[in-house]
Amino acid sequence: MINLSTKSMKKLIAVAFLFVSCNNQPNNISKQAAADIIKADKEMSDHAVKEGFHKALLLYADDSVVKPQEAELPVIGKTALEKKWQ
Repeated sequence: MINLSTKSMKKLIAVAFLFVSCNNQPNNISKQAAADIIKADKEMSDHAVKEGFHKALLLYADDSVVKPQEAELPVIGKTALEKKWQ
């Protein structure tokens, strides 16, 4: 019979937990993410055909969008971008 001390048992348990936790594989969400991106791209393209590119971009843009400009300061914010395109 093997006689393990408390300290040895703690080390053994810690090592066992380490192996178990390192063995868990995260869920692969890349296929779902790719499908979501393709779907959003198609929806935005369809909207751009119907309503125009600028309206489609404003529909999908974040409120804190930044649009760089050549030889000008960038347009910062969805509201500012909407005003610029009016």
